[in-house]
Amino acid sequence: MSRDSFEVYYYQNNRWQLHASYEVSQREIAIEDAKAVEQKEGFPTRVVRETFQPETNATESVVSWQSA
Repeated sequence: MSRDSFEVYYYQNNRWQLHASYEVSQREIAIEDAKAVEQKEGFPTRVVRETFQPETNATESVVSWQSA
């Protein structure tokens, strides 16, 4: 059975860095957190939906929201 989550990343030093992880039911909270990080720190941010498949040990990542 797959496991989903939303990850908040910010872009600094030419790479995306993980800021926080949220349950799949907390998508809106993750987006609000990403907006707050962008406003406070001035870094571009994005929210990524991560789907982990334990049977194959594979992860699928899809950008769910990204700052301008």
